[in-house]
Amino acid sequence: LAATPEEMAAKPRVIEARAAGTQARTQRECGVGLMPRDYTAYGFQMTFGKFEWTFWRRFSDFDRLDAVLNSKYGLPPVGLPPKQIFGRMDETVVRARQRVLLAYVLDCVRRPVLIHSPELQAFCEMPPDVVTIVMKGG
Repeated sequence: LAATPEEMAAKPRVIEARAAGTQARTQRECGVGLMPRDYTAYGFQMTFGKFEWTFWRRFSDFDRLDAVLNSKYGLPPVGLPPKQIFGRMDETVVRARQRVLLAYVLDCVRRPVLIHSPELQAFCEMPPDVVTIVMKGG
């Protein structure tokens, strides 16, 4: 059901996130002698008022974002789970990571300094209209 303009005006504008599943994927390497590597992509369904979108990221993408946010803004969000060499495709590990990554996304989008950062906006694939509203304080 779509919200009426009155409902939209009365409802505080907060970016929400929920887990949208996981996908096992294979990275095809271009280098000589490198084998394709399996990885898990984590999906997140985002909502902000009438806007909805989904983005997918792998754990290493979160690790890179975390390093940028920590070095540039000095406000470490909720911690990431440790990196794993073995067992990272295990269903239990994937589910546990999904929960922690969701908490990480929610923590980031609730911090004003981070939600205004171009790095987080690009990472979450925020639609241009959402970026405009967020930057105006909406």
